[in-house]
Amino acid sequence: MSENNDAKHVLLVLISHSDLGGVRPTGFYVDEAAHPWQVFRRMGFTVGLASIAGGVPPQAGRHPGDPVQEQFLHDADISRQLVNTRALAQVNANRYDAVLFVGGHGVMWDFPNNSVVNAVGRNIWERGGIVPWACVTDEKYAVAVKEVLVEK
Repeated sequence: MSENNDAKHVLLVLISHSDLGGVRPTGFYVDEAAHPWQVFRRMGFTVGLASIAGGVPPQAGRHPGDPVQEQFLHDADISRQLVNTRALAQVNANRYDAVLFVGGHGVMWDFPNNSVVNAVGRNIWERGGIVPWACVTDEKYAVAVKEVLVEK
């Protein structure tokens, strides 16, 4: 994560689960990370990535030709983080003003009853932060999150 101590810090949590119950591969939905990332960056927020298990998170939901997704995947800071995301258990939640749990089918395996997910979300929430979940998100959703963050 790039350091800018004056900026708000947002953590995007990606899934690590890669198998949709033997039906097909799955992963975090790139659009559900990319579009909020774009809005957060425009507002000057610093965006960090983590995944449940760390390492390279599996990708799904990628739409070829979506310029926002291409910008996200080719951004130097994001690319550096995606090749070896921090495991969520290694993240210091106190450094973040918000955490966005990014969607994808793997959330059914990675997020429920996960004590680390619960602890990070609770830490940020109890300090007055924002804890949204992304599911079929778009720029309007990210703008709503941004407006709440700006007010804080």
